Amino acid sequence: MANGTQTARLQFKPRSVAHKDLSKIPVGEWDTIIPKGRCKADVTPVDGSKGGDPYITIVWKLVKAVEKENDSFQGAEHTQRITYYDANDPDRRAAAAQQLRFATEFAKAHDLELSDVYPDQVTPEALEGVIEKIEGLKGTIWTAHRTVPGKNGEEDRVYVDTRFRKPGSGLKDAKEDEAGQEERGNKRGGRARR
Repeated sequence: MANGTQTARLQFKPRSVAHKDLSKIPVGEWDTIIPKGRCKADVTPVDGSKGGDPYITIVWKLVKAVEKENDSFQGAEHTQRITYYDANDPDRRAAAAQQLRFATEFAKAHDLELSDVYPDQVTPEALEGVIEKIEGLKGTIWTAHRTVPGKNGEEDRVYVDTRFRKPGSGLKDAKEDEAGQEERGNKRGGRARR
C-alpha cells in the first residue's frame, strides 16, 4: 500500500502511457530544414558481389509538426539515403530506378535540377557538390511507415519513408498538373502537349 503522504505530493494530470515504439518518427506532415554539416557521403559495405555503392545520407530536422499529436517529435531528426547504384548492372537496375524516382521527387520539391541531386557521373567531388546544394534547404515532407515482414521468425521491420507529396494525393496532383497545362495551352492559342 502506498504511503498517503507521498501520494498527496504527487500532483499531475492522469495520462495514458504509450505501449508502442516511440523511437520511430510518426506518420505526418513536417516543416523541415536540412541542417548544414549533417549530411554525409559514404559507400555501402561490400558483401560478395554486392556493395561498394556510393550514397548520401540526408538529414532532415523536423522543425514543426503540422499534426498537433506529433508536437513531441519537433526538433527530432529523420534520415534517408540516396544510393547511387550502377544503372548498367542488371541486378541493380530496379534499385537504381527507385533511387532515381526518389531523387527526382526530392529535386522537384526543392526547385532543384535533377543533376543537382543525381549527377550523371558519380565521383567523390560530385557527391560533395550534391551535399553543398542540399544543406540548408527548407521544405515540407510527409513521413509514412512501411512494414517489411520478418523472415525466419524475425519480427516485422517498420521503416519510416520520406514523401514530398501528401500520401494519396499523387493522382490528384497529376490531374491538377494536366489541367494547368491545358489551361496554359488554351491561353497561348495552342494545345497542351501530352
